Amino acid sequence: MKFATRMAKKFNVAQELFETNDLRDLVELEHNVLSFWERMDLQKKLLMKNQGNPKFSFFDGPLTANNPLGVHHAWGRTYKDVVQRFKSMQGFDQRFQNGFDTQGLWVEVEVEKSLNLGSKKEIEAYGLEKFAEASKERVEKYSELQTSQSKRLGQNMDWENSYFTHTDENISAIWHFLKVCHEKGWLYKAKKPMPWCWRCGTSLSNHEQADSYKKVIHRSPFVKFKVLGEDFSLLVWTTTPWTLPANMAVAVHPDLNYAKFETPEGKLIVAGLWLKDSVLKDCKVVEEFKGAVLERLEYYDPFPELSVRPEVSHHVYLWDEVTEDEGSGMIHVTPGCGYDDYEFSIKYNLLTLAPLNEDGLYNEGYGDFSGHHYTKVNNLVLDDLKKKDLLLTTENYEHRYPHCWRCKEELVFRLVEEWFISTEEVRPLMQKAAKTVEWKPPYVGKLFDDWLLNMGDWCISRKRYWGLPLPFYKCDCGHLNVIGSKQEFFDRAVGDVSEVKELHRPWVDKVQVWCESCGMPAERVKEVGDCWLDAGAMPFSTVQYFTDKEYWNEWFPADFVCEMREQTRLWFYATMFMSVTLEGKAPFKTVVSYEKVNDKYDKPMHKSTGNAVWFSDAVEKFGADTLRLMYLAQNQSTNMRFNLDEESKYSRPLFLLWNVLKFFTSLADFENYKYSSDPLELSVLDEWVLSELDFTVTQVNEMLENYQFTKLQQTVVKFMDDLSSWFVRRSRRRLWADDDYEDKKAALKTLFDVLLTLSRLFAPFTPFMSEVVYQSLREYNDNLTEESVHLSDYPQSTDRFNSTLRDEVYRLRNMVSMGLNLRSNNGLRVRQPLEKLLVWSSDSSLQLLLSKYSKDLLEELNVKKVEVVQDLSPYLFYTLKPRYDVLGPKLGNRTHNLEKELQKLSQEKVMAWLHTLNGNTLHLNDEFELSKDEVKVKIHTAENYSCMTEGNITVLLNTKVSKKLMDEGFVRDFVRYVQTARKDQELNFDSQIELRIHAPNGVWAVLNRYRGYVWKETQTNSWTNLNSTYFDLNDPEVKKVSYVNGEHRVEVLFSVKTVENLLEI
Repeated sequence: MKFATRMAKKFNVAQELFETNDLRDLVELEHNVLSFWERMDLQKKLLMKNQGNPKFSFFDGPLTANNPLGVHHAWGRTYKDVVQRFKSMQGFDQRFQNGFDTQGLWVEVEVEKSLNLGSKKEIEAYGLEKFAEASKERVEKYSELQTSQSKRLGQNMDWENSYFTHTDENISAIWHFLKVCHEKGWLYKAKKPMPWCWRCGTSLSNHEQADSYKKVIHRSPFVKFKVLGEDFSLLVWTTTPWTLPANMAVAVHPDLNYAKFETPEGKLIVAGLWLKDSVLKDCKVVEEFKGAVLERLEYYDPFPELSVRPEVSHHVYLWDEVTEDEGSGMIHVTPGCGYDDYEFSIKYNLLTLAPLNEDGLYNEGYGDFSGHHYTKVNNLVLDDLKKKDLLLTTENYEHRYPHCWRCKEELVFRLVEEWFISTEEVRPLMQKAAKTVEWKPPYVGKLFDDWLLNMGDWCISRKRYWGLPLPFYKCDCGHLNVIGSKQEFFDRAVGDVSEVKELHRPWVDKVQVWCESCGMPAERVKEVGDCWLDAGAMPFSTVQYFTDKEYWNEWFPADFVCEMREQTRLWFYATMFMSVTLEGKAPFKTVVSYEKVNDKYDKPMHKSTGNAVWFSDAVEKFGADTLRLMYLAQNQSTNMRFNLDEESKYSRPLFLLWNVLKFFTSLADFENYKYSSDPLELSVLDEWVLSELDFTVTQVNEMLENYQFTKLQQTVVKFMDDLSSWFVRRSRRRLWADDDYEDKKAALKTLFDVLLTLSRLFAPFTPFMSEVVYQSLREYNDNLTEESVHLSDYPQSTDRFNSTLRDEVYRLRNMVSMGLNLRSNNGLRVRQPLEKLLVWSSDSSLQLLLSKYSKDLLEELNVKKVEVVQDLSPYLFYTLKPRYDVLGPKLGNRTHNLEKELQKLSQEKVMAWLHTLNGNTLHLNDEFELSKDEVKVKIHTAENYSCMTEGNITVLLNTKVSKKLMDEGFVRDFVRYVQTARKDQELNFDSQIELRIHAPNGVWAVLNRYRGYVWKETQTNSWTNLNSTYFDLNDPEVKKVSYVNGEHRVEVLFSVKTVENLLEI
């Protein structure tokens, strides 16, 4: 029976689900599984499965619906799905709600590109209504694509009920939050220098920009400011020459060392003393002093010709923020172009100039600089200073500089009026709430604490279009009206609101509201909100906070959230801020985080640099299960180096599981097997694998409960290696034997139970392969009534773990490994039988162990007998020599005396010392004390023996190959080649064959001597020795196997013909 047909026939599962018979075509297999899930409506059944049970709450940080998924998105989505599938199989009721972030700069910038719009003016000319519609079309397109891609990953969510941050429900929830902030007195409007993107035409908040610094090189001038009434100049340094026309003061550190320098031209300059080794290395130090002596010096205005500059004096002030790490130690202070400078200016009541408009162009009043972009003004300023003899020199200076997180252009600091939420009162409340959260890894919680400690007031306004309309209505009477909901907006609206199709610009801009103070109409401010307000509101906008508080309380706070580490200052922060403000507690109990996905060279992935890897490309190459195992294997505390060439590194457990499944189903079909729960007498091998399985089940449950994803993949690989390389291999003869049917049934039942448990155990992290295994097993057990493995219960420990049995098999396999290493070291293939293996141990339990497992050792190592020896002296002896490189410096000439003493040691004493597991000190005549790393040990073995020692066990392999053993080895090789030929022809296990052979008489005699063995192993019912001319060497079905006798090599030819084919002929 074909594998696909077998799996399809009984339960009417679509046959195409299992048409892929080869894991190399894993991708096609997964597509068929997806179709199977869709036909059975698995998503809906998972939603219904646990309704009314205890709840497990997950909040999804919204994914920006703006582009196709990259491989970096799939890391977190894998974690989310693993946890939710696990909790579903545990019986927890869940919402499975996915989220999409659908408004804000990230959407606007991409829409601008698609519409070929280059500025805010062009957007307004295009029309805000059309721009809003284009934005909605984009997020609809990409939310559908991302949904499809997430399903391809295997992520199960309630996709029909995803939330979108641009909806009126979400906006209304944010309006409520903002009104509460206003009622608490936290909301205010202020003019401050803000990070400003001249391309996007808006300010940005600090939490958006915290991770957007890039290394750049700027041309940085050293400028001479002439001091009034003195014969020297102040040497000022800046990385932003365009800000110099807005200079208001110079700052120095009171305690740093400064000096007066004389230039080669005889001019005097004051600067940091440290410049004597760099910029001023050709100058002479005339005088040294502390910065404090410079306080209140007045200097000439470097740009007196600019009409916008006020006629005020310019002075030197003291400031502890000045450092000697960069520049000249003299900071030029421009209050309108930097936040710290602005704060400094308030302290000293300095005037403020704001030279740039929102497009980054110089305003009127700045002479030849006016109308030019600040990037051009950089050079214009330097040229002007050079003409005035105020420019000493410039340097190309590399430093980290902020860029727009969305469009990637360099930012400027610009004095603008924005809306803020004060953080003074909420900070300690958020710090207290954060302590109730379990952060994984813990350092993410420390990062969050650091952010809260240093966060400034939240700038919530953006001068843009497709975003949350701020519900602020400033009346002419001076009163600020803050609308707290969509309903309040309609209730207080002036005039008809029927044309307000949604809470966005331009529709809300057309509506005034009645002022609650004076009763007159009030206009809305034009700004929209920070996009992180949109994301942070989801616990309130999506869980019926405003309509069913009892229901909301059942799901809040979330038991689990998961996002990448940078969300500490973004979604984690915004959600925490809003939750603490509205409810006084954290919105989540456990936060799981992870780092970035870079390319294989650990370089950040970007579309612009061409090294970005799209999710669809990766999943169609690797398969989703392999990708998921890749993410689970990654240490979440370090960046992932994504490499498209490492498939086999992560797909190994899938290959192993697939091969074990095929092995089982082939046997089960041959035996017409039907599962029975009746107890059977199990072998030691069965007990061992069930014990290991129980241990693995316990481990995996603990790891999933504690979100220890990295250990999962290691645990899966280890058990699959044990299952495949020990249990299945050791069970092959049991399963094909005809002489012990009860043992065969026990082996089949054990393998069935293991595979069924694995299909459920692995389901959260390899959902596709787990489904294939489960559906395959349903053919043999009528009691497996769940339609999908994902509707099953998650496995729990059955208390079958046996630590004694585990230790025994570990020791046995260790001896097997030692024997195989000896074979490899001596060039002896495993199919070549050998006479015997000798085993010695200082552990008296070895004899009992070997009496229990001698058959395993014989078969695994292909030796005729295994003997335990009490005395190794006939087979080997040890010589010890001091390590001169270690002991020479310590003992000097006495090292030679030590070597003589070592030669006198008896073999008994040497062996007793070497086989002490924990290691001890060797005492020689009370003169020397040696540890094992201070001597070289050389092992001398008897002829025809090879030796290996590990711990307290020594094994010796007899390596002599007699003529009889050599013949037997050839026969085993012959059987292997025939089996390979059967596999190449895709023969069933029970297909009978005829062998047509060409072999010299001597070799033919060898084959006939072992005919019974060959025929049984290969399902042969006849063979014929033919002349070599019968064989066409170009025929791929003609195989060769070599018979070697000393220097003599003979090529044996054969071909396999099935009995059915012969009958047809």
